[in-house]
Amino acid sequence: MKKTFAFIIINLALYSLAIAKSPFAEFEKAREIKLLQSNRDDVKRILAGYEYDDSEDEDYEQIFSTENAEIEISFSRGDCSDDSESWNVAEWIVTKIEISPENAIKVEDIKFDFSNYTKETEDEEFPESYVYHNENSGIVFKIDDNEIQKIILFPSKNNRSLLCENEKTREISSNEKQLVDSIFEEDKVCILINKPPTVDNLILSAAEIIIGCSNGAQNKSCSGGDRKISVTTMTSDAENDVLTYLYTVSGGKIIGYGSKVVWDLTGAEAGTYTITVGADDGCGICSPTKTETVVVKNVPIVR
Repeated sequence: MKKTFAFIIINLALYSLAIAKSPFAEFEKAREIKLLQSNRDDVKRILAGYEYDDSEDEDYEQIFSTENAEIEISFSRGDCSDDSESWNVAEWIVTKIEISPENAIKVEDIKFDFSNYTKETEDEEFPESYVYHNENSGIVFKIDDNEIQKIILFPSKNNRSLLCENEKTREISSNEKQLVDSIFEEDKVCILINKPPTVDNLILSAAEIIIGCSNGAQNKSCSGGDRKISVTTMTSDAENDVLTYLYTVSGGKIIGYGSKVVWDLTGAEAGTYTITVGADDGCGICSPTKTETVVVKNVPIVR
């Protein structure tokens, strides 16, 4: 009995390890969240251990991330009189989930069955950019050059009875439009034909900051009071769209806007800090981001 129990434990551990390393792990985890049922506390419980950015809470969104992907959760405002609202559910109930991989994931690597999915390409000039979508399962896969750019989870068509009655949903209720068409009407051009920008390089003026000079240390590498790093983001965009940049740092703050900013680490203690940048051409952060690291070190005191 003990041997059997130990065998089960070992296999469960190996299975968990395999899932953790899977490029599809965040997608499988996000699918545990029940659309039109789970609330924000449920989401935090299910995604416990993921990095959480609460800056979007006021817009009825939550953003979670791992080193592999960013997960954006959208919630209901609980007000069907608002024409921007689609679902007649209570406030802070999950209505949509978007998963954006941080690194390239080939379609064949996920081993997903697309046989029941509709493949759609809106622009014949870009046949490598397309989506797979299925209203019954409530999933959209945005694919470019055989790599998954985004996965969107939305309520399946079995939930039509929970639709609000307003301008946004009228054409769905009358079967003039599919659910997927209406929910992503504003995003669909981006999903289908937009060529997202690529972050080619993230250049930092320094990869290391030496602190502690004020305590008597004598070292020409000491940064003294200057703990500001110049940051330059190099991007390319096939359509030459106007780009905006989103910077996320694990410490300090960003000063400025655009492709050239300053990362101010004044007051940061010794440790390793990361900076991540994504480029937005009007359709959100649709392509992989770029991350670099800076190490803040204490220099030994020389007496």
